[in-house]
Amino acid sequence: MTKKELKVIGEKILPNLPGFVVKDQMLFLQTGDSILRAIFFDTSDNPRKFYVHIFILPLFVPASHLSFNFGFRIGGSWDADAPNLILELGEKIKEEGLPFLQTKNVREVLVSFNPDKDPYARQALAYLAVHQGNYSLAEEELNKLISLLDLKIGWQKIMLDRAEVLKSDLSRDPEKILHQFAIWEKETLKNLGI
Repeated sequence: MTKKELKVIGEKILPNLPGFVVKDQMLFLQTGDSILRAIFFDTSDNPRKFYVHIFILPLFVPASHLSFNFGFRIGGSWDADAPNLILELGEKIKEEGLPFLQTKNVREVLVSFNPDKDPYARQALAYLAVHQGNYSLAEEELNKLISLLDLKIGWQKIMLDRAEVLKSDLSRDPEKILHQFAIWEKETLKNLGI
């Protein structure tokens, strides 16, 4: 399937998903809460099949590309030529995807992704606590993140450096962090083409 064909499928499902907008292969819910809540139609090795990812992504955590770390795939692979594709996919999204995407408790969702072993989940939890103004929890989460990271791994070193700066600023100037989060959110939106 081409990206254009996948966008058309999203456009056909869109009328049944109030509050969502389409952007290329993605439908996302407009919430204004700095959390991207989205459905992504992904290509497959089979030219007539595709996958559907349901995911959230905290926009104030710097990101250069989409990741499906905090989400899941629904329905296995979908056949673009199935006679009831739009109806069946729309129902599956409503049953499985919407409850996940519309949750008010993002922290609970992130905890379900095993933050004791996954630095991305721990980082998202720490940043979310800062974003929500829960600075004591943020410090606790940043400490857990720092202890989880390995300095010898490049991407973890970058994550560690940011976490240490945030932890330092947390005690001195939380407003500085919120300003930085706003910058990261704008950069992330730009990087994702939203």
